Amino acid sequence: FSDRDTRYYGVLPAFDVDDKAARRVVLPFPEGTYVYDVRARQYVGRGGPIEVTIEPGEPKMYAALPYKVTGLSINAPRGVTHGEPVDIRIAVTAPTGDVGPHAVRIEVSLPDGRQPEYLARTLYLPKGEEVFSFVPALNSPAGQWSASAVEVISGKRTSAHFDVR
Repeated sequence: FSDRDTRYYGVLPAFDVDDKAARRVVLPFPEGTYVYDVRARQYVGRGGPIEVTIEPGEPKMYAALPYKVTGLSINAPRGVTHGEPVDIRIAVTAPTGDVGPHAVRIEVSLPDGRQPEYLARTLYLPKGEEVFSFVPALNSPAGQWSASAVEVISGKRTSAHFDVR
């Protein structure tokens, strides 16, 4: 599967093969790419042949990007008012001006630490950045809220705080 210049690879080792033991294999990723283990959310190495350990019946998911993800930024307003929109900008950072598509899981925490599911999203960033918007209800608690985000390929995380009055 591919999404612009990002290529995704799934590996599902058969469970009923040989002695059902883990084994080292070499996976041939495209040269010049940066390879991530998506399920582990970690960088594996530069593209080309990469040696990994696979377990029988345990699926693996890899992503090969044309750049290395160096971080994730989040910008939220300092103060917001109940009933008014809150716009939170999220962007993937990389040493290129042409960041491709990514997905980010964003969760909003209330002052008491609760994270309501209705304020959580998996957000698609078609060009590496996007705005997440929501409106705090008039009866939502006042105080310091936070928004945290994790990029789903690399596992890069960030958060921001804002006051709801």
